Amino acid sequence: MVLPNNGPGILPDGPVAGLIAPWRAIIFLLGNRGLWLLALAPFFLNILLFGLALWLGIFAFQNWLHSWLPTGDAWWWSLLYYLLFVLVILAFLGLLVYLFVIVGRILAAPFLEILTRRTETIALGRSHNAPDFGFWEGILRVLFQEAKKMVLYLLIMAGLLVFHLVPVLGSVFYTILAFWVTCFFLCLEFMDFSLERRGLSLKAKLAYAWRLKLGGLFFGASVMAGFLVPLLNLAFLPVAAVGGTLYYLKNPVKSNGRI
Repeated sequence: MVLPNNGPGILPDGPVAGLIAPWRAIIFLLGNRGLWLLALAPFFLNILLFGLALWLGIFAFQNWLHSWLPTGDAWWWSLLYYLLFVLVILAFLGLLVYLFVIVGRILAAPFLEILTRRTETIALGRSHNAPDFGFWEGILRVLFQEAKKMVLYLLIMAGLLVFHLVPVLGSVFYTILAFWVTCFFLCLEFMDFSLERRGLSLKAKLAYAWRLKLGGLFFGASVMAGFLVPLLNLAFLPVAAVGGTLYYLKNPVKSNGRI
């Protein structure tokens, strides 16, 4: 069954649209078989990437851990060893998830670009005229944009560390703000395909995501939840990209650059 080409009508009004957009994208993909091949390409690419990262984590990283962690003959040395081993592995997995999203997004960019472009065509019933970059030029543009966003994200997160100077409450504020900053950048990350096709600069993209307010944060939080679910996270990259496209169509950029 192909969904009706009702574009913005696919999602409801209000901030709740951002919350359900990634999950509505699953229904959209299931209803449009012509998009399946484009969605499967990033899926298999992510499996390969995840397998490589897992191999490095289990073998190469484990050898480094064995040489770094303290050992001894007493039973409590063994307990301390395995406790530290689990904590370091958990920290490594957290970093792995973050890199998994960014690296997967970059490597799958050619497929996701076509996927989101065709999503717009199906949802609106018409195509959008956009600059057609060559393969390598497109890859370089993605790398440059991702590098700038990552640097900005890390600078903001580093700036938030100042909250740790305030006892107890500072850590609470840091955790809340860090969560919402991450949601904001995830929103920007997966709506970037549509925004880039409209020729927006990074400054304009940031302003656009900011004007989405609670809806944009809800979208980022929903994307984060999808990437935290085991196995589902392998297939969630194209889902998030399609969800970001549908949510953009609900909040398109007008001629004056505003929503």
